Amino acid sequence: MANPTFNSILGVAFLVVGTGATFLMYHLWGYPFDKEKLRSSAPRWLTNVHRALGYIYLSIYVVLMVQMVPRVWQYQVELPPRTVVHLTCGMLIGAILIAKIAIVRFFKHREEPLVPLYGTSLWICTLLVVGLAVPFALRESYLNRQFLQDPTSADLRLARVKEQLRPCTSSFL
Repeated sequence: MANPTFNSILGVAFLVVGTGATFLMYHLWGYPFDKEKLRSSAPRWLTNVHRALGYIYLSIYVVLMVQMVPRVWQYQVELPPRTVVHLTCGMLIGAILIAKIAIVRFFKHREEPLVPLYGTSLWICTLLVVGLAVPFALRESYLNRQFLQDPTSADLRLARVKEQLRPCTSSFL
């Protein structure tokens, strides 16, 4: 399992790629669309850049899911609200991706009304997923590095816990 810093970097990359793909999609939808050929008149290279960003986005999503889904099963308690929203948005991204890919590949006649909506929904969910997780993961990583590298702080924490537990253990003896 990757560490929180690596996942945070992946999460930020996920957001950057998603943002780029979304705003490029907005630009591409400004070109006239030939309804008979089901093709846009946008430059082919821009369409290919959008497609490449989509593949990168999907790849990052799969890497994150391979790491995150097994972690859900390790929870032994009810999940906190922030985690529930993060999990829900992550699952929603997967469902929207499946629908968007199916429409683009197999149901082109539905592309015009739905794909921009799905692209925007993906970006909003990505923003929520990253915003709910990355700041907290980076803060936790920073605090762990600060306190775990100092050997005296670990000894001080251990002594403090022993002192706090002393009244509890003496009453049972």
